[in-house]
Formats: sequence, structure tokens, C-alpha cells
Amino acid sequence: MNVSSGLQVRQLFFAGVKNKKTDEHIALEKTFQIPNEDPEFIEEGKKKWRKHRDIVLWGLWGRGCPSPLQPEQWTPTGWPATGTPVLRALAGKSLAAVKALQELGKEPASKLTPLDSSDESMDAAVSSEATSAAPSGRGPAGDLQDLEAEARAKGLGSLYAAFGGGIAGLEACA
Repeated sequence: MNVSSGLQVRQLFFAGVKNKKTDEHIALEKTFQIPNEDPEFIEEGKKKWRKHRDIVLWGLWGRGCPSPLQPEQWTPTGWPATGTPVLRALAGKSLAAVKALQELGKEPASKLTPLDSSDESMDAAVSSEATSAAPSGRGPAGDLQDLEAEARAKGLGSLYAAFGGGIAGLEACA
């Protein structure tokens, strides 16, 4: 996956979300062409190496499952925005989740560098921004509101509540 591709990031976080201006929805899964950097990889049914290959992306919640996240920012064309401020709101304060996982004796699932590892705090607008995620089937709406409040208090993003809190929520934000 190309993490710099707004279309691919949108597919990952917002699969199934309705366009704000039209009746279209983001597909639950979509095929993207990516550079084939592995000279040994030959696609099934093909006889020789190709410069590009196909990958299929679906949302973080699994194949065929719509995203429980409700976008907070939109593009002028009505699709969910995927810029840096949106990603920061999804993840929360830089390193907050990593530190919480380390306090629990857990290592983050991924050792990727945060968006800005030198930034220990976020803009007041982003950190105080109210998060809103649709119930994800993990419990009553009251539980979701409690998780959202906990996320705000700990400097975590809206992914924390969307993943049901706990270690899974922390890993999603890390």
C-alpha cells in the first residue's frame, strides 16, 4: 500500500462511507495498481514479470465490513478527507499510544515512526476536537461515549474508541 495515496488511505479508513454531496459510497474493497518491485513476483495466470501489479484494499474492519468511523473533515467533492490533520485526529497525540502500550508492558504492533516524532503535542484544535465514531457493534452507545471520553483524556485519537479501547485501541493509535 502507498501510504502517501489519499485514495488508498481513504479506502483503508472509510470503506463504505457515503459521499456527502452525492449518493455514491466508497466501495467496500477496491483494486489498485502498484509498482511491482519484486522481480520474483509473477501474478497468478501471467507468464512473465510485469512492471505493475494489482492489490485489493478493504477497510481496517475486514473484507465486506463498512467503516464505523464518521469523517470529521470532507474534501470539496464530498469524500472523506485524508490529509495529515485527519490522520493526526485518528491517531491522537504523537507517541501517546506508544507510551501507554509500553506502560502495559506491550510493544506496538508496528514500529513505524509517528507522523512527526519530534512533536510531543498536537495543535489545540486537533487535540481538543470532539471525536465521533459510529457504534462498531462492540457495545452500547454509552460504552462508545465512555471510550471517546477516555481517548480525549489520554490524548488518543478516534481510532481508540472505534477499535473498542484497550490494547487493540492503543495499537490502532500507535
